[in-house]
Amino acid sequence: DMWRYDIVGLVGFLDPPKEGVREAVLTARKAGIHVTMITGDYPLTARAIAAAVGIWKEGETVLTGREIESMSDGELFAALKTSTVLARVLPEHKYRVVRVLQDRGEIVAVSGDGVNDVPALKAADLGIAMGSGTEAAKSVAKMVIVDNNLRVIVDAIRNGRVIVHNVRKVIYYL
Repeated sequence: DMWRYDIVGLVGFLDPPKEGVREAVLTARKAGIHVTMITGDYPLTARAIAAAVGIWKEGETVLTGREIESMSDGELFAALKTSTVLARVLPEHKYRVVRVLQDRGEIVAVSGDGVNDVPALKAADLGIAMGSGTEAAKSVAKMVIVDNNLRVIVDAIRNGRVIVHNVRKVIYYL
């Protein structure tokens, strides 16, 4: 029987999250920061990775690029409140998400490393490129993280908040 196939092996790839990402995400969430993962990956893959690093929790939704296209800006903003994973997303979707959030008074930071992240990095209030990323991403970002460690962002926010708090105390005193 020449059309019979036997499976002789199976290969799987695992690209585990970097060390410290989960702790950084949980710290950011405790600080009141809404963390969203936006990716071109398949929705189930994206959700599994997001769950592993503490971004996605039971009850939160996964939006796809196709769903984003079909929504008005108001519907998208409402959906983003309960969505922590955006999957099968194109560069124009990332850009639109940033603009919709900003148009409603949100301060948006975007981290990315590829050419597909450039529009969102440029539009964000704070564009953060990874040091190992493309030159295009690094050239439009306002900040480049040399060691690719997400904890740097959380530490920078914490230090910024301490500085603002101290400045307020001095102003009140004066």
